[in-house]
Amino acid sequence: MPDWQSELSAFFQAKDKPSTSESLDAEDTWAICSAFFSGTVMPAFQEIEYEMEKYDRDVMVWGSADMAYIDISHKGERELKYVIRVDLPNLRPFTEIHYVDPESGKTLISKGIFRVSKKDYSMEDINLEVIINDFLDEYYAHHS
Repeated sequence: MPDWQSELSAFFQAKDKPSTSESLDAEDTWAICSAFFSGTVMPAFQEIEYEMEKYDRDVMVWGSADMAYIDISHKGERELKYVIRVDLPNLRPFTEIHYVDPESGKTLISKGIFRVSKKDYSMEDINLEVIINDFLDEYYAHHS
């Protein structure tokens, strides 16, 4: 059996197994989410902010317990707004990229996910470096 067929088979076998993990209640989910944003996302954004300001970029960082963003502008024009949100109750972070389309001048939004591995991922798989690298990939992609 080719590798992709084995991988697909393993995916469905794992998906069909009953879940043995206990469901988190809303309070636990909120606490985990809040810890992720305050302990991982905001420090990453603050590092990016520090570096971007060296290159004459105006940077605004904002965060709450379930969402955070960094908004980069240069000479009054938005370059990129990078947002991280969490899919509850799965605790899977995802991104929203707000950028200006150079042809139409309209603000467009694209959504993405962190691809840490081929397997399912959660907040625990996303660290400061993953966030910074993903931000840079998006920034470079929209400014090259």
